[in-house]
Amino acid sequence: MKPPRRLLKKLFKKIEAIAIILILAVIFFLSLRFISDYFSISEIKVNGNCDKELISGITFFRGKNIFLLDTTKGANFLLKANPWLKKVTLTKVYPHTLNLTFKKNQPIGDLRVGNGFFLLSRKGVIIAKSKKHR
Repeated sequence: MKPPRRLLKKLFKKIEAIAIILILAVIFFLSLRFISDYFSISEIKVNGNCDKELISGITFFRGKNIFLLDTTKGANFLLKANPWLKKVTLTKVYPHTLNLTFKKNQPIGDLRVGNGFFLLSRKGVIIAKSKKHR
């Protein structure tokens, strides 16, 4: 028994639609690969009176795709890694720059521990360790 022509046409249309979707998906993922290098963070600018080298975790952002970066999570990551920072703001500058603006915690007191001191913030967070009394 020979299948009806209408069924064959429907089957070929479905196969054609699936093939087009697969080709578009491959093109999309290949283009993402090449475009992602262009939009990777290659420059990090620090606004504030501090060197980039003193901020722990800043190199984590280098090479990340700027579109996929969540600035809120990035700021929280830097705050946890640097207790002496009070506030951090990350700003994306397309195509590949990340601006970092921060405010420092001001020490309000010293806590003597052994031969040194801990500098404390208003919230009681240890900002830094020091050998000298301030």
